[in-house]
Amino acid sequence: MKGSTLSQIVEHTGFEYPVVADPYVGKSLISSVTSASEKGQPRYSVTKSTFGHSVSLGYGLGGGDDPLLGAQIMRDQGWKEAVSKGLGTATTIRQQYDCHTVYAAAKNPWNLERWRGTNDWWGVNPQLCNW
Repeated sequence: MKGSTLSQIVEHTGFEYPVVADPYVGKSLISSVTSASEKGQPRYSVTKSTFGHSVSLGYGLGGGDDPLLGAQIMRDQGWKEAVSKGLGTATTIRQQYDCHTVYAAAKNPWNLERWRGTNDWWGVNPQLCNW
């Protein structure tokens, strides 16, 4: 760190593009995951932290606001954190979660229902992410 500038050096040996710097430095993205029951299956409520909500909207990631980068961070690190806090890993839950990161970033919490079927076309036809 030099003054107020933080620099990261990436050694270019054994790399794979894209090289992604960690813009959120390990701060909590998910504040909680709670579950209830709906139609005899789990219904999860994923609440983003204030920081996670900003990240999901693409704010403060360096180089200007970038909602696509925010969605990618939430789909990767946010998913891992949500699972560690109790989110189920069924395919439909993952698809609904991913859909919310892209199409419902401003919503908080995200509600995901296990009883819903899978939707392999969620990226093309999100149907409000809860099909």
